[in-house]
Amino acid sequence: YIGKIDYCGVNFSEGTFGSIDKPARQLFELLGIGSDRLIDIRKASRFSRVIIPDLSFAQGQFITKEYKDIYQTIADNVRDIDLPVYEKLYLTRTAIKKRKEVGEEKIEELFASNGFKVLSMERLSVAEQVYYMKHCSVVASIDGTVAHNILFSKKCAKQIVLEKQSRINPYQHLLESRYHSPNGKSHSSCLYQGRLQ
Repeated sequence: YIGKIDYCGVNFSEGTFGSIDKPARQLFELLGIGSDRLIDIRKASRFSRVIIPDLSFAQGQFITKEYKDIYQTIADNVRDIDLPVYEKLYLTRTAIKKRKEVGEEKIEELFASNGFKVLSMERLSVAEQVYYMKHCSVVASIDGTVAHNILFSKKCAKQIVLEKQSRINPYQHLLESRYHSPNGKSHSSCLYQGRLQ
């Protein structure tokens, strides 16, 4: 039994990437870990016993079963919410104040006209994000961290990732090739089987 989980928040201010803010706490709760079991480390600390887990993910090398289990547990713990189910999703970044993608509004329109529900993930709670991902059949987005939400998908057979640069995103490539396919071959695709009008 692990009594407390230490979360190193040094050099991360509240509300920034890496801080233990509301979304991070929601993820821990969906893993069955309440806030009362979290310690946000901001200074040198001493403990009688420290357990460091093995590496479960290495970019370009491997993803372990335990890594997959984390996301599966989160998805399983998101119960039915009073929200509609959308078979096809387009995950947009247009609501993000910084680092917007040039011309994404036109891409949104294209996918919406082809039956995709356009969602801004940052406007949803963690549970709502996971709910939509675990019920979709096709998910599309521009390349980037938003595409990594495929981790929460339970039945998503197709993923459309619109590349925005010549460099391949190594994280996404590993997720596509190893995470969603039991035999190591990609079940997701950067090509949509059909024609967008």
